[in-house]
Amino acid sequence: MLALLLAAELAAPPKPFVWNTYIPGRTVAYGVPDTNQRAVRIDCEAREGKLHLFIGGPASGEIGKVMALEITGRTGVKIFRSWIVPAADGPNFSFQIGGDEDLIQTLMAGGDVRITTQGSERVIPGAGAAEVLGPLLKACAGA
Repeated sequence: MLALLLAAELAAPPKPFVWNTYIPGRTVAYGVPDTNQRAVRIDCEAREGKLHLFIGGPASGEIGKVMALEITGRTGVKIFRSWIVPAADGPNFSFQIGGDEDLIQTLMAGGDVRITTQGSERVIPGAGAAEVLGPLLKACAGA
C-alpha cells in the first residue's frame, strides 16, 4: 500500500509556483506554498526599514561571493550588488532594498521582473504579487 501511495505522489504533476505569504507580516515568496521550493523570498527587515530579498542562485555557488545582478523592471535596468548565501533551497543571491525600488513597484503593478547574472536569466512574474506584497510593505513600514 505504501508503495502505491509513493508511486502516486511521484507521478503527480509538480505543484505550481505562486505568490504566497510565508510568515504573515514578515515574509512572502514566489514558490510552492509551505515548502522551500521558491524562486524568490522577500523578508521585512523592520529594524532597518528594508526588504531583504533571496533569489535562487547558482546550483553550486561560492558562499559569501559578491555578484552583480542585473534586474529589469518598469523603468529599465538596475544593477544590484548581491551575496551568495546558504538557504534551505540551495545557494541564494541575497541583497537589501527599499520598498520604493522599481523591482518592488514593478511587481506591485503586476509586471514581470527579469533577473540576469552571468548569462543566466529568469523571470519573476508579477501576477498575484500585490496581494501578498501590499500587506508585507504595510506591515514593514509600520514596524
